[in-house]
Amino acid sequence: MSLNVEQQREFHRHPMIAEAELSSLPPLKDAALILLQRKESIDGSGYPHRLKNEEISAGAGVLAVICDYFELLHGFLKVEHFTSSEALLEIERYAGSKYREEVVSAFKSILPEMNKKFKLDEADALMSESLVPGMVLARDLKTLGGTLLLSEGKQLDQSLIDCINKLEHQFKERLDIRVQLPSNN
Repeated sequence: MSLNVEQQREFHRHPMIAEAELSSLPPLKDAALILLQRKESIDGSGYPHRLKNEEISAGAGVLAVICDYFELLHGFLKVEHFTSSEALLEIERYAGSKYREEVVSAFKSILPEMNKKFKLDEADALMSESLVPGMVLARDLKTLGGTLLLSEGKQLDQSLIDCINKLEHQFKERLDIRVQLPSNN
């Protein structure tokens, strides 16, 4: 789904709105700055203020890498859903331009433990058109709004696959479909 110019302008205001709301609460002033700067890039191409390098707080730089990684996994930053390794490659591609290199390096060092803790490497993200009967869901299948459609562990048959395709078409939304990876034994 693409946004028109007015919708893009409104979307790019969200860091300023979050900052304004949190700034009114003294204990959250530092968090407000991090949220305001989260979409900034060290090369100055980000928004809302086109800040560069050290003008961007360290916390905002860390949050940007982590959020963008998860947005890549779930298809929010790009149209397609990335695997963990694809998302890391995309993050590394922008080290030094969008993200601080030392933040990307630190993130890369903790990623294996994070993937293990949150089970991020145990499933492949698939488009509904790629599903075949017999596949097993590795995670709960939910709408973008969080409504549970099918539970983790459910084996897909053709009628369920047809329903998933119909729902995506009807709601014009791509679901985050994760299926178990085959074991390498």
